[in-house]
Amino acid sequence: MFGLLKGNSKKAAKQRLKTVISRDRANVSAEFMLKLTSDIISAAVKYIEPDYEKISITVERGKNGAYLNARLPVVYYKEAAI
Repeated sequence: MFGLLKGNSKKAAKQRLKTVISRDRANVSAEFMLKLTSDIISAAVKYIEPDYEKISITVERGKNGAYLNARLPVVYYKEAAI
């Protein structure tokens, strides 16, 4: 996943921290979060060019179960993929 992130090391470190916090809250393994994030980004880039520095993918537990939150800001859409 982190190989997919473009930008400076400060932003990459911030994303890693968000992933660790999310993983701890959701009680899932680091490997699970890395694979989930990588798969979501891989699927999305078929249709969009995301702003890699602003991607945020988290899993959190709430009263009614777990929630997957994926924020992939779109730089542009790949119309040819449609």
